[in-house]
Amino acid sequence: MSDYVKLWIASREIKVGGNYIDFTAPDFEGLHHTLSKGIKGKVALMDLWASWCSPCHRSSLSMISVYEAYKDKGFTIIGVAHEHLVDDMKYICHEFFETNEE
Repeated sequence: MSDYVKLWIASREIKVGGNYIDFTAPDFEGLHHTLSKGIKGKVALMDLWASWCSPCHRSSLSMISVYEAYKDKGFTIIGVAHEHLVDDMKYICHEFFETNEE
């Protein structure tokens, strides 16, 4: 059975409060982070987005107030973007935070 098929089967079983597929991915600086280590002991929301997705940007912006309200109570948000060009992701994040500062 291929890795793709195994992941597809596992993804069909994902539900709120259920198991998840652990993974390791790099940040902007190339440092690798493992999901299970980042969310250990926390309630986590995974925000899947892309640099080309305007609705994703608006959705991420709406999560800031939720994060601020609950971050001290063990809540975190993990943002995951699968980009071919890291520079695209850096540009969008820079533009997003520059134009949406309080």
